Amino acid sequence: MRTPAGTSATPPTSPASSSPLDGHEATVRERWGTPPTAPPWTVPVLRWGLVAAGAGTLLMLLGVVMEPERTAAAYLVAFSGALAIALGALAMLMIGHVVRATWFVVLRRSCEDVTAVLPWLAVLALPVFIAIPLLYPWGGSTAELSMADAARLAAREPWLDVPFVVARAVLYFAIWLGLSLALRRWSLRQDHAASEAETLALSHKQRVTSAVGLTPYAFAVTFFAFDWLMSLSVEFYSTVYGLEYWSGGLVAALALLAVMLVPLARVEGPAAPDGAATAEHSHALGKLLLTFVIFWAYMIFSQLIVIWSADLPAEAVFYAPRFQGWWAVAGVAVVVGNFAVPFLLLLLRDVKRYPRVLALLGVWLLVFHWLDVQWLVMPSLYPDGFPIHWLDLAAVAAVWGSCGAVLALRHRGHAVVPAGDPRFAASVRYQPDS
Repeated sequence: MRTPAGTSATPPTSPASSSPLDGHEATVRERWGTPPTAPPWTVPVLRWGLVAAGAGTLLMLLGVVMEPERTAAAYLVAFSGALAIALGALAMLMIGHVVRATWFVVLRRSCEDVTAVLPWLAVLALPVFIAIPLLYPWGGSTAELSMADAARLAAREPWLDVPFVVARAVLYFAIWLGLSLALRRWSLRQDHAASEAETLALSHKQRVTSAVGLTPYAFAVTFFAFDWLMSLSVEFYSTVYGLEYWSGGLVAALALLAVMLVPLARVEGPAAPDGAATAEHSHALGKLLLTFVIFWAYMIFSQLIVIWSADLPAEAVFYAPRFQGWWAVAGVAVVVGNFAVPFLLLLLRDVKRYPRVLALLGVWLLVFHWLDVQWLVMPSLYPDGFPIHWLDLAAVAAVWGSCGAVLALRHRGHAVVPAGDPRFAASVRYQPDS
């Protein structure tokens, strides 16, 4: 085929690159791959997040005056729940880099922006440090403890020394912040890379950092759960506890990504706007969500069956208040809401393939994630109390509202998809293997 002077013949294209989706890919790059002033959904999220944070903070200040111990406990639950979501997103981000998940590239920027809330969560950890004497038996006087509990606490005193516990928490946040900020910075630099070599080098950095960082990340999450949640009980210890906390956070992080998928999704139809994500991306996310819903339930069951079989007082003390009264009802609600309902729904193909339906399930899971953390924490402090107090709702409004506002701010000013990633085109054209 003859070509005009000064031009070269177009090289042969593969069937994949000549598919009709190539035009869609160009549209996606133009629409989603350039920094918008503000994605539309960020405006109401920012506004209502600030309103919720303001109202919740005022109620929390009132609670500090009226019931300081209960306020501190409610704040710990809200903070731990929000932190688990951000840490779940960081795990998903690193796993996506390590396994080179093509389908996840389109969703990766949303995941990166969720991890960008971690610096704000580091600030929100300060009230927990201040409230140590109100919450933890190792943080104050041991006069109210039994002789047996005081002896157990004395044996753990070197590990639960308050300055040492706080120093470890600072180390945990340093690990998480270092990983999340580096991965997000390199991803944003890819959007403006000057050459293909620079783009590939940045991808290599992200993958290597993720592979190396997963181990310290896992240790930090596990010991955070031990230090700040499991230590609420003097007697109880469980090596599964960290996985239980982490798996719940990962389920909630995937649920949040399901909500954030909706603005990126393409609704099929001749008049529908082109989106960066398709039903295939929603389906892949739904399958992964189903996997980790089952994994979370397995962690819960494995801890329970081991402790039930051994029937040791030091371990059974964890379940004694949680299997009585209103806490038993709350426990059943958590199992039904965080496992049974999503498990049955996610078995349905249509639930996974329609982003709006998956997003509704995501909201449901976020609610039950908070109740799950409530069930993990509160019975250790208030074994005879009603599961939900007005201060619990105030704390959620203050902490989660402020985190939502920060997420909306972090999602502005850059492309909402990593269009500079070498695998972005393949992600837009993603089709599962037959």
